[in-house]
Amino acid sequence: MKHSLIVGLGLAGLAYAEQLRRKGFSFHIIDKGYGGSSKIAAGIYNPTVLKRFSLAWNGALFHEYALPFYKELQERLQSEFIFPTSIHKIFSKNSEHNMWISASDQMSLSPFLDSEIYSISNTEVKGNHGYGKVNFTGRIATQTLINDFRQSLN
Repeated sequence: MKHSLIVGLGLAGLAYAEQLRRKGFSFHIIDKGYGGSSKIAAGIYNPTVLKRFSLAWNGALFHEYALPFYKELQERLQSEFIFPTSIHKIFSKNSEHNMWISASDQMSLSPFLDSEIYSISNTEVKGNHGYGKVNFTGRIATQTLINDFRQSLN
């Protein structure tokens, strides 16, 4: 039987360990618990690059794979760490409207970019040019995920 040694229980180490567990392989994790970048990660999942109104490299593939992976893990751990919410891209100028609408018409982006331009009604938010909504995005509470996964190993 194959055995793996995983150094660090951040998001990458956790994902690798979970894949090994699902396939019935044994593993050992060495982790001092300092956390590294995964401890402070915002955990935002978004398959788009909003600066360029484009799809991130392998964004659709990542989205198609990552959410079911995390949902299965959330069920197994009996935890709550996935928080879906749309992202609002605030436009800095009216010319971005056309770029947004054009991007939202692209087959690869249309599932994610809502083609409507919304008005900003919150007076605390500066932006006279409205915003676009990115769907199927959200946040993974990375620290909760890591802590609950670590507990499941005991």
